[in-house]
Amino acid sequence: MSEPHDTLAAHQRLILLRELVQLPGYSANDSYLQGVLKGFGLPIGREVLQAHLAFLAEKGLVSLERPAGEFGPLVPALTERGLEVATGVESEAGVQRPAPHQMGAGSLSAATRLAAERLKGGGGG
Repeated sequence: MSEPHDTLAAHQRLILLRELVQLPGYSANDSYLQGVLKGFGLPIGREVLQAHLAFLAEKGLVSLERPAGEFGPLVPALTERGLEVATGVESEAGVQRPAPHQMGAGSLSAATRLAAERLKGGGGG
């Protein structure tokens, strides 16, 4: 990740995952997520955003749906693995790892709950 473009893309992907952690249902549409990145001072076009979401889906960090049909919004939903990467429990090439101070109690407790469910055989995510 030495190229500035790669570093920026990895940072944007982490922001997307961390935003999904905070949302009910762990999902949001692409338009909302585009606004989130803009709020972080990282505005991107819809095509770049959708490329990031496709990357995250390819890595198993989100699942993607278009509930309104082919021309409707793209809606990513966080997977269990995506939660683990967002909270720093796991890492994935192409996604920035969160700094320790970014791993808030809510994110860590969610990861802990999922791990406990997995141990009990509940699966989760």
